[in-house]
Parts: sequence; structure tokens; C-alpha cells
Amino acid sequence: MDPPAPQSDDELNTEPKTSEKIPPLTTIAPGIFVPIQDAMVTDFAEPPRDRVERLRRILRNIDYQREGIKQNLLYMISREKQRLIQEAAKIDENEVTIDRPRGVSQREADMIIQNMMAPAQPGRDYNIKSEQIPARHLQSRASLPIRERVIEELLDMVESGVRQLANYEVHAAGIKQRYLDILEKELAKLKDEDNREASQA
Repeated sequence: MDPPAPQSDDELNTEPKTSEKIPPLTTIAPGIFVPIQDAMVTDFAEPPRDRVERLRRILRNIDYQREGIKQNLLYMISREKQRLIQEAAKIDENEVTIDRPRGVSQREADMIIQNMMAPAQPGRDYNIKSEQIPARHLQSRASLPIRERVIEELLDMVESGVRQLANYEVHAAGIKQRYLDILEKELAKLKDEDNREASQA
């Protein structure tokens, strides 16, 4: 059974139609649904000959399901990215642009240079190891300009997506390993039976 073909960058980044309104991503639960292949239908119609064949079919389906769910999650995350950008573009069209001063003034630059030229105080530790960088989620986003707000939301979405994919990989790997262990025991049991039959012949 062939695994689902990975989606290309063009497929993942396909922009929605102008009239299409993308709903917010509230749950990744629909990602577990993967299309059924013809080989699966054949498996249902033809029962396995023994436990070994049954276990091998299960492992084959696990690999197919694992890759399919991964592709679904990537697509859902990509859609959420498009939704954020789409909504930001609409807000940005109606938002009044306020010119903000960028960089530092000449007076501030002179003060910075002057402070840098001051002699160091003997015995003082100038390392700022204990300086804490404010967490992004603790900063108020309501007051941020729309573009900065969307960047924050996109960063959160990427972090969440990476965690979800990593958690699912661990979950799927555990399920596969369990069936691999069962298959190994079953093969060992069959080998012992063959050895007993050979010794009695």
C-alpha cells in the first residue's frame, strides 16, 4: 500500500479564492480522517491467512495512516496561516496608517556613544545574565499594529503546529512499536513450532 503522496509547496501555499472565507482552526481532530485506498478494500474482502499476515496488514495501515494524518495536519496549519493573512489584509485596508519615528534621534545616538566611551567601573560586572526577555504571550497584542499582531499569531501557530506534529509522531511511533513487538513474538512462536516439528520428524 503506497503512502499518501506528500503535498507540494504549491499545494500547501495555494491562496484561497477571494470570495472564500476560511473558518478559524479550532481543532485538529478532522486530521485523523484519511482516504481509503483500494488495497484496504481488498484486505477487508480477503481475511488474513493467519495472525502474522494480520499483524503485517495492521503495520502497513499504520504507516499509511501516519503519513496521511501528517499531510492533513500540514494542510490545516497552512490554511490557518492563509486565514490570518487574509483577515489581516482586510483590516489593513481600513486601518489608518500612523507614521512612527523609526530608529534613534541624533541626540539619543550621541548619548549612547558618550556612555560607551565612559571608563568602566572597577569590579563591576557588566554582564546581564539575569536579564529576562519578556515572553511574547505576556505582551498585550490588542495595542499592536495589525502587521505586528499577525506576525505574533503566525509565530504562535507555527510553534503549536510543530508541537502537534511532534506529539503525533511520538504517539504513532508507540503504536507501531507495540505491533512490531507482537509480530516479533508471533514469528518467534512459529519458529519454535517449526523446530519442534522438525525434531519430531
